[in-house]
Amino acid sequence: MFLILQFTFLDNDKTVQYGIANAPKRPCDEMHQGKCPVVLALHGAGSKAEYLAPFIEPQELAWVITPSGRRRFGLDWTGVQFTSALRALEVFPTTLSPALNESFVPHLKRILFIGHSMGGQGCYHMATHFADHALAVLCAAGWTRFDQYTPFYARTGLSFTEPQLRGILESSIIDEYNDLFLQNLKGIPFMVRFGSRDDDVSPWFPRRMARLYDQIHGKPNQAIISEVLNAGHW
Repeated sequence: MFLILQFTFLDNDKTVQYGIANAPKRPCDEMHQGKCPVVLALHGAGSKAEYLAPFIEPQELAWVITPSGRRRFGLDWTGVQFTSALRALEVFPTTLSPALNESFVPHLKRILFIGHSMGGQGCYHMATHFADHALAVLCAAGWTRFDQYTPFYARTGLSFTEPQLRGILESSIIDEYNDLFLQNLKGIPFMVRFGSRDDDVSPWFPRRMARLYDQIHGKPNQAIISEVLNAGHW
């Protein structure tokens, strides 16, 4: 069996959003609680769910769910894009036919988090904030956090900001500092993937996350690094 489904749902702000789902090849009766684990795949900036979904191999015993992300650019899988991805997961089981709901029920608390570029950053963000649902994490070509990818600290105006105001402003986005939450993934298989010649998202970012993951465990090589030699961002 192999099905690609497109589903729509009413998002938290009452707008209609959509996602793509690749069905498992066979029933998941042998899996935990008889349910299918989920691969949550997050697309990059300039991409769409329907662009990413065909590049992910159908899984034997897992759903692959690719949310639309509401728009192609600019939300970085934080804020409303973050909650929209959660809403897509929540609603998806209710869109299935009775036949699929019998032997192909998605297990929404057993998730492999993956993503590329903006979705790689989203992969860090989603996984670190829902680590108790993570089976494993594979983030590709993602930046660590946006204030480093587009470095706010290089702006001279920050040196003239009143310190208390600066603290208030940064507190509004500190939830998106993925490196601060990486300790939540201790003990969960963690992999980064990138091209050695990536000139869009520097290899420094995934390498840094791998180093931090190793430091959290107090051992080298705890993070799995997949570096594609001479490859660029795509």
